[in-house]
Amino acid sequence: MSFLNTFIAKTLPLVPKSIVGRVSRRYIAGSSLQDATQVVRRLNAQHLMATLDLLGEDVYSELEAVAIKDEWLRIIQSVQESKLDSNCSLKLSQLGLRIDAELCYRNLEAIVSAARRAGNFVRIDMEDSSTTSDTLAIYRRLREAGYDNVGGGIQAYLRRSEEDVRQSRVSVVELPAHWAVISNRGIQSDHPIPPVTLPNAVIIGVRAEAGRR
Repeated sequence: MSFLNTFIAKTLPLVPKSIVGRVSRRYIAGSSLQDATQVVRRLNAQHLMATLDLLGEDVYSELEAVAIKDEWLRIIQSVQESKLDSNCSLKLSQLGLRIDAELCYRNLEAIVSAARRAGNFVRIDMEDSSTTSDTLAIYRRLREAGYDNVGGGIQAYLRRSEEDVRQSRVSVVELPAHWAVISNRGIQSDHPIPPVTLPNAVIIGVRAEAGRR
């Protein structure tokens, strides 16, 4: 990661949320689950499905990682109860990957299991290259455990990515400067990937899926 990318990633949490909100209004649904639910409902009314993101990363507290897992369970339940056409996208570093890979796996498995019971899908967002191996290992472990409602991505600019794609059912993802740019030109998984740009902020976000149902 370049110095500029690192600088942006480290300083963004210091920017007042009011400023982040104004800049990212086009991409961010709001600061609460209720806000996101309303946006998804509007998108669904336009015959668009959506992907919900609980944005944020690099959690270094086990209690916080578990709390984020619990928040994801609440989101999945809300999507099911509200009969929304939306799946989930999340980052493993917010579930404790930087603390302990096993803690992260337990948190993610709880989320994926809840999503499966709800008939929903979980997509793992790829982060910086320091997390690639652990992220793919956890993804493969879940697939081997029988979870077919989980997918993931690969950074398109890494030399290792071609081989990673051959070994995993994932999508090609470009990830410069901690802005997640989902590419619809690369290898697609068996679940739809929305081509959008989404800033990194601790707010619930929503992406409209590419194309109409």
